[in-house]
Amino acid sequence: FHASGTTIAAWAQKLSDEMKQYGCPPQFPPEIFEPTYTTGSKRRYRRVETPRWIMLEKNGIPVEDIPKFADPRHWIDHYGRLALNDATRLGCHIDVRRSFVTTDANPFFDSFVRWQSARLQEKRLLTLEKRHSIYSPMDGRPCSDQDRASGEGVGPQEYIVVKLRVRDPGSFDALKPHAAVFEGKDLVLPAATLRPETVVGQTNVWLSPKVVYKAFDVRFPGAAKSEIWLTTAKAARNMAY
Repeated sequence: FHASGTTIAAWAQKLSDEMKQYGCPPQFPPEIFEPTYTTGSKRRYRRVETPRWIMLEKNGIPVEDIPKFADPRHWIDHYGRLALNDATRLGCHIDVRRSFVTTDANPFFDSFVRWQSARLQEKRLLTLEKRHSIYSPMDGRPCSDQDRASGEGVGPQEYIVVKLRVRDPGSFDALKPHAAVFEGKDLVLPAATLRPETVVGQTNVWLSPKVVYKAFDVRFPGAAKSEIWLTTAKAARNMAY
């Protein structure tokens, strides 16, 4: 039985968070079922994220058994039995006496994979390369498509950041109270674009009065001095990874 690893762990964690936040059984507020809208390149998408508790209820799991699914190993035991039962009902003749589960839930299988990887590494048959990937700061590791509790199908997106330098920032009334922050340094407004070829004809830069901007000290390798980037905390966090 192949266990999907971090996908199961993500679902179990999501269920655990729901019970901690809304009780057991959870009492979900009405606003959690309100749709959220995300904008793609040409379309506006409507999305409603169904809580994991309700998903398990719709799958026929008794209410008293749902809290057990906060343990990732319970998913393996429960759905492994269902898979075997369904295969039997389909008329499959399977000898399950030598069946096993993948991932570190099975220490024997886990040790075999570790041994195999070590041998391949010794023979220089494994190489390590770099690739763009979605990263999870919470887990401290790359988060592949099916490993996420939400956001499946979202891939890495390349953005071009255009560094717009502010000339004489001390002359702007909005920046004068913060002159000490960027004194002696270049003040940069980083603008992200998917179409860098259009930057040539750019005439205006707009800042929203409803957005909270912060100043970040940015130093590039080999640079003589750092720069002050004026951007949002979310954008700075994303660029840090």
